[in-house]
Amino acid sequence: NLFKASKDWGKHSVSGLAGLEAQMDWNESLSASAQGLPYGLYVLDVATTSFNIGGSNSRSGMQSFISQANYSFDSRFFVTAAFRIDQSSTFAKNNRTAAFPSASASWLMSNEKWLKDAAPSISNLKLKLSWGKTGMKDIGASKYLEAFAYSTQYDNNSAATATQMANPDLKWEQTTQINVGAEIGITDRASIDLNWYRNQTDDLLIFRDLPPTGGFTNQWQNYGSVVNTGF
Repeated sequence: NLFKASKDWGKHSVSGLAGLEAQMDWNESLSASAQGLPYGLYVLDVATTSFNIGGSNSRSGMQSFISQANYSFDSRFFVTAAFRIDQSSTFAKNNRTAAFPSASASWLMSNEKWLKDAAPSISNLKLKLSWGKTGMKDIGASKYLEAFAYSTQYDNNSAATATQMANPDLKWEQTTQINVGAEIGITDRASIDLNWYRNQTDDLLIFRDLPPTGGFTNQWQNYGSVVNTGF
């Protein structure tokens, strides 16, 4: 659901949007297989060996509030700001909500009269700067919970083995990016887009190995940071 608005007056132009979105994913599967099935028959209970039964059930949901505002002056100066709030069932209730702001600004110098007079061969010259945060949560449903696999038997009954240790403190992985750049165009025949960026990702979502003596072999954790920078 989106609401959009815009307004122009004189050399000024303003536009923006606000919206809500929500989604739910529910996956359920059941499978069975066997070997030694007589030719022409399609009923598994007449097979001879290697019976396998499998299945899965997962449900996840996410809802978001999104907003953006844009302002330009005289087709020379441009400013954009955005803000969104996301909630995901990937994490426990106390860590489901995260906020992600961003902002950018640019100066289209090639629309300045003094530059057109001084350097008519420059068809495009823009300086730009941006900063923002994004989040990542795509590791599957309910990874903060303790998980078991019903893959064995005990005393002729179904039995479960631990496969994942709970982590109620699991939270969003977040990346902060800064970008500084310039666009240069010469007589509509050559162009250069030069950017310097720095990305820092904190609280990396890692499926860490654990000492088997604790009864669990793995756990999803927020662990470590990564910095990427370059031109």
